Amino acid sequence: MWHQPELEPLRQPISAADEERLAALGGLAGGYKAVQLLIGAVAFLLGPVLVIGYLFTGGTDVGPSMSSYYNSDVGDLFVGMLFALAFLFATYHFRPVVWPVPARTRGSVTPKPKPDVSYRLDNWLANAAGAAAVLLALCPTNENPSGDHVDGSGAWHFVWGSILFLLLAVFAGCRFRMSSGAPTREKLLRNRVYLGCTVLMLVFLGLFAARWSVLPGLPSEVGLSCEILALWAFAFAWLLKSDYLPFLRDRSDPVNLFKAPARGGKVQTGQHAWRSTVRDGPVKSVGMWVAGTVDRAWGWDRLRVFPALLTLLGLRMRLRRENLFDTTGVTVGWGPERPVPSRRLTRSIDGTETDPHHPGMGAAGSRFGHNFPPDQLDSTDRSRVMTPNPRTVSNELLARRAFVPATGLNMLFAAWIQFEVHDWMHHRLEPDQAWEVPLDATDPWRTHTANGNMAILRSEPDVGYGAEQGPPNYRSMSTHWWDASQIYGTDPRVSARLRTGHGGRLRLTDDARLPFDPSNPDDPLVREVGDGSALVGASSGWWLGLAMLHTLFMREHNAICDHLARVYPAWTDQQLFDTARLVNAALMAKIHTVEWTPALLANPVLERAMNINWWGFEGQAAERWLGRLVKSEELSGIPGTDLYYHGVPYAITEEFVAVYRLHPLIPDDYEIRSSVDNTLLREGRFGEISGRRTHELLDNVDMSMSDLIYSFATAHPGQVVLHNFPDELRTFSDPDAGLVDLAAVDILRNRERGVPRYNEFRRQLRLKPAKRFKDFSDDPAIVHELERVYAAPDDVDLIVGLYTERKPEGFAISDTAFRVFILMASRRLKSDRFFTYDYRAGVYTQEGLDWIDDNTLASVILRHHPDLGGVVRHDNAFKPWSIA
Repeated sequence: MWHQPELEPLRQPISAADEERLAALGGLAGGYKAVQLLIGAVAFLLGPVLVIGYLFTGGTDVGPSMSSYYNSDVGDLFVGMLFALAFLFATYHFRPVVWPVPARTRGSVTPKPKPDVSYRLDNWLANAAGAAAVLLALCPTNENPSGDHVDGSGAWHFVWGSILFLLLAVFAGCRFRMSSGAPTREKLLRNRVYLGCTVLMLVFLGLFAARWSVLPGLPSEVGLSCEILALWAFAFAWLLKSDYLPFLRDRSDPVNLFKAPARGGKVQTGQHAWRSTVRDGPVKSVGMWVAGTVDRAWGWDRLRVFPALLTLLGLRMRLRRENLFDTTGVTVGWGPERPVPSRRLTRSIDGTETDPHHPGMGAAGSRFGHNFPPDQLDSTDRSRVMTPNPRTVSNELLARRAFVPATGLNMLFAAWIQFEVHDWMHHRLEPDQAWEVPLDATDPWRTHTANGNMAILRSEPDVGYGAEQGPPNYRSMSTHWWDASQIYGTDPRVSARLRTGHGGRLRLTDDARLPFDPSNPDDPLVREVGDGSALVGASSGWWLGLAMLHTLFMREHNAICDHLARVYPAWTDQQLFDTARLVNAALMAKIHTVEWTPALLANPVLERAMNINWWGFEGQAAERWLGRLVKSEELSGIPGTDLYYHGVPYAITEEFVAVYRLHPLIPDDYEIRSSVDNTLLREGRFGEISGRRTHELLDNVDMSMSDLIYSFATAHPGQVVLHNFPDELRTFSDPDAGLVDLAAVDILRNRERGVPRYNEFRRQLRLKPAKRFKDFSDDPAIVHELERVYAAPDDVDLIVGLYTERKPEGFAISDTAFRVFILMASRRLKSDRFFTYDYRAGVYTQEGLDWIDDNTLASVILRHHPDLGGVVRHDNAFKPWSIA
């Protein structure tokens, strides 16, 4: 008899060490940007780096000033550090510049919101300092380290340098000494330090100026030393203000640091009924405008790597502001969100309490969101949904004529995305409501139906907030979080039945195989918990690829439990389970981010961008040796940074579901080969490795799980293009609806849920629509097919347009779909506290974080199938492996 584990939510007390870390984090979340650490570091290192670098390049003199090194072998280094300082100042914000909602109105006139001038001035000063640093770098000086004059005038260099130092003095002497409310004793002491640093800056700068005017006889080293010491005084004050130095910190009650801001004082609401907004400063506004302009003029994919990365950064910033919309009526701030001391430090079964303020956010059963305003979604009137007939679109444009392989990928890639989709997206269907899709008189399917129509079950609508402006909302039966719910379940009964009750482990058979067959209603476990979909998210899509990955990561969970049990022998079954789930889910998220997505978007820019999403510009090597240096997602990656909702409660969006319709990846024919010598063991059609036939292969004693993994890793999926939808999925047997055409289902699902068609989808993303059918493709045959099926370009379905569109170099998907990816892929991490402020050793354990850092899909496979060591591809296991 199974042990029934405790399933009540666990609220873990926070240790003194964690409380201290959280207190520091609370201060940072209030506005101390982690980029301040780099500003202080650059200010401290600028002078010494120039001097030492010059001496290493063969120089023999000590220059009279830092600027003199402009005309030396380290001139490029000097300019580069100034540009770095300018970039850091431009991205620094003491607090988000926000516009509060007025408390009341007078009559029918609403008074104009007033900005928080104090915080806004800090941001303007930082922008001005960044501009001064750029101008200083662009204006040459007229001296060199030997003290000789060179051609040109250094007047403007002197002007911008003076302005930069003046602004730094204003920061240290004025802005840092301000307080919001009554200052603490420690704050008063810090103010004295700030004032002292400012005095030292002015004294050293005065001596520097005197050396050039009234005391020209002083050695040149004096001027350089004074300039460096003035920068050091500023760097000390800056780091002290940033809370990176350990002394003179406030000793007030840490709980006060987490007090939620007053409603209405954080963001502007009312511009849209479905989101809150933030007012950006000039640097971000200009950056987003430049990114959009460059993208429209040239296309980000035609730029070199670094400019392309900056362009994508600007595009993502704008997408976060203009393409997230709520369907719940819950108001959240822009961010950063502050931790709650009493919060749960483990993931719940159903996803509740991931957001401590709004426990239902992202939980199983919560609504899907939108990337477009609800009043801009497509009509769901039956005539619109059925025009043109989804079956006609399937037959004329999607049906596979000849298999078109994606030779840069393997079938593990195709299996992985369905495995992950079952973690995020699972619409409930209405068993007694169906769309009746008329079939043409010549359609062979008419013989399988009673009334000449194909029945496609309707999605179960959830009429509620926002529905009056657009189509009904829909709920997800899976959690929206990246929490591996596809293998752990979202129901306490399912979770309990999947566990052994000992050592935190999941239940597997004696030979380490799946303990259930979700496609078989007679399976004892399926009968016990209700149905197969409760076990895997969507039992109708069960096939060999899913079964392999479910098995692999259930075994991985048990391996993590065993590792943690050796390190923490006193831990209970519940502690081991909860921590192993955190680690396993984060490992999947990392694999998806730095392996699967770069395989999908095999472009040098995106391969770099997705690594930046996880590791930041500092990279994995720096993180391994130095840790995550700062809290900027661009510099150190998203994990461990502050949590942002960007004005909208977190949820997977219907548009994100739509662009993940990648069924052309599935081949119709399969071969199972030996991992030892590549001998053909079995071949057949997709129907023979899916549904109830799946476990016939799993239980076949003539082939091992290693053979199955090897066969998938050496076979290719299909390209996501027109005329490549698998025939086996166009005659798919659904347990509820009978025989269905999954291509027609994909078309109908987008229409049913109000997802805009291709042209409007592009307009909402600020992309150019296709005005003529000829704009869709250079292939006259495809143009003719589109003209035959659709009445006008605006009628072309989303997936048809996505499959037709020219793809950026190396991409397996279209650029239009990619726009939703760059927004939502980072949002799944940035809006989950277990990937942001709770991604730390106090929650995961250091051993857990090391497990995530040190493992890839290849290492996971080799841990459980070491016999594949000779063929596995270590750089990216989603790309084709070597042939045995």
